[in-house]
Amino acid sequence: MYERLAISAKRMIVTQRAFSANTRVITTADEMLDELVRITKFLRAQAKPEYDEQVTEAAAVEAGTSEEQEYDERYDDAIALVTKTGQASISMIQRHLRVGYNRAARMIEVMEKEGVVGPSDGVKPREVLVTSYDSRK
Repeated sequence: MYERLAISAKRMIVTQRAFSANTRVITTADEMLDELVRITKFLRAQAKPEYDEQVTEAAAVEAGTSEEQEYDERYDDAIALVTKTGQASISMIQRHLRVGYNRAARMIEVMEKEGVVGPSDGVKPREVLVTSYDSRK
């Protein structure tokens, strides 16, 4: 619709292919502000607003306990891998266990909740907070 829209600090120029009779060109920031005030007054005069209070209410988040969450059959393998290598990352679990990203990410999140690995630190692998059983011998 618009061929060009150029905005500067004090001036806005709108070039349109074909102007209709009802088209209004706003050329300055003051005119734009006046137009917004005019539109706002018009909308307020139409009717009193009816707010839906459910939209502003905070949704109750039901975080399930670890017993309620579905147990991943490869989770123990992921724990063994992480404790053996001493680092944890989603991509490492994906490659070694041949699982998808979402599944590996859920495993890492569960490990973080259980205190096996530390929080994410950008692109670095997560710190492993536990040691493997084999390394204690």
